[in-house]
Amino acid sequence: MRKIEDLNLLGVKTIAYKPPLNDFERKIYCTLKNNKLNFKTNFPIKGKTKLCVVDFCIFKNNKPAVVLEVKQTMTKNNRRRYDILKQLAIKIDHVARNIKLNNPNLKFIAILSSKNEPINHLSIPLCNEFIDTDKVFCNENEAISYIKSLM
Repeated sequence: MRKIEDLNLLGVKTIAYKPPLNDFERKIYCTLKNNKLNFKTNFPIKGKTKLCVVDFCIFKNNKPAVVLEVKQTMTKNNRRRYDILKQLAIKIDHVARNIKLNNPNLKFIAILSSKNEPINHLSIPLCNEFIDTDKVFCNENEAISYIKSLM
């Protein structure tokens, strides 16, 4: 019988095949590059139960220091956008929990955006969905400033 790590490694080899960045991820990529941060995209990190592929991993002294998950919605309907953001929050925090159980010193940051209408702030019920995520931002510039302060 195979170990779960072996199965995860087999799956990650196909999943982590550097899919192309979407528009929002490309924007974050350019911002990170312009700020001369050492990072990798679609980086696999070993979690407690499985290997997780994160959008961005930022390194400090050649060790993972910050994990960055970026998600963007595309709906115009406010109620539907809230529902999508809530689902994303739950998914992001589930990944954060899995990773932080195995890497407690790693900072986990999420950046949420909406393609059609800007998100000015997150509601309290939505913020309450983030338990293991260290910081959540709606503005990528604020997120980058925060990340630079950690380095």
